[in-house]
Amino acid sequence: MSPTPSRKPSSRKHVAIVLVALGASLLALGASSQAGSGSRFRVTSKMEMAGFSMPGQTHEVCGPKNGNAQSLVPKQDNCRVDNYRASGNKVTFDMVCTGKDAMTGSGELEMLGADGYRGKMRATVEGQQMLMSFEGKRIGDCNYATESPKAKADAMIGKSCNEMLAQPGAALVGAGSMFVGPEAMCAAKKPAFCAKVTPLASDLQFLRSQKQFDDLAAKNGANTQGQTAWDAFAGCGLPRATVISKACAKADAGGDYDFIGDMCPTLIAGSCSKADPNRAPDFLITHCAARAEGIARQHCTTRSFTGHVEGPYGAFCNRYAARRLNQRNEGQPSQQPPAKKPSLRDRLRGVIGG
Repeated sequence: MSPTPSRKPSSRKHVAIVLVALGASLLALGASSQAGSGSRFRVTSKMEMAGFSMPGQTHEVCGPKNGNAQSLVPKQDNCRVDNYRASGNKVTFDMVCTGKDAMTGSGELEMLGADGYRGKMRATVEGQQMLMSFEGKRIGDCNYATESPKAKADAMIGKSCNEMLAQPGAALVGAGSMFVGPEAMCAAKKPAFCAKVTPLASDLQFLRSQKQFDDLAAKNGANTQGQTAWDAFAGCGLPRATVISKACAKADAGGDYDFIGDMCPTLIAGSCSKADPNRAPDFLITHCAARAEGIARQHCTTRSFTGHVEGPYGAFCNRYAARRLNQRNEGQPSQQPPAKKPSLRDRLRGVIGG
């Protein structure tokens, strides 16, 4: 089957890589928990698919010693083997994989004595059909416990997870999908991830920055699912509602009225009478119009509220004046002269193309 015309080459390459990853796991079965020696094979694989091909690749892989044909059937997470059939030194099977690398396929394997094997895999991924052929030849011994494809993959994943965990919590929080969830690559490191991320749930400045990020993303129509702190907190047992409730209580106790104005709407009315004009001028001006106007008339010395003010209420008065000035400027009509009406000659020229 040919790929659809709209399919991009990069997508086809990704599909091919999925199948190659399966091929690389050919010897990952058998005694996967067995320590001790194994057999080292040099494996050559080739890929064919409509509109795209990969050159032959050769790599070495460590498999269980004395592995049989069944031990060579590839296995991956979220994949199952159906219709396994064995006849002499040959086996055939079907495979179904779900999740982000979903695919269906079938394979055949043939043992070539104790020192080799060969086979083929046919797969359908994202509506595309591919064929991978491979052949393995034994070249020596290896330590299966540390050199098997699964052991090497686990070591690489562990290294990547540890490198991510070395980042500060604020930088790590966007990688929540790597540590929490049923398909998380670093699920074993979830406790360490949560230990670094959950303290941010009580950091009011950090939470305000997340709110601003959410607002900007919503304004631009961006999808932030799985990429925000709220997802990371939820994965660590702290739903968004719980985080905000505790943060609002902390802001109320500490007099952080700017935080209340941004994230605690139920506390705004009660906070208008408590907020200090000089510590929270923006909160009062934005959310408490009646009180802000009363303070301005009583303590700001210029009737227009636009002059620089000194004294105990100077910070509030100057912020109030700046806000009034901005509102006044925003309300003024454009100072640009109106567009000149085209003359009759110009209009006729446009009609006849002159």
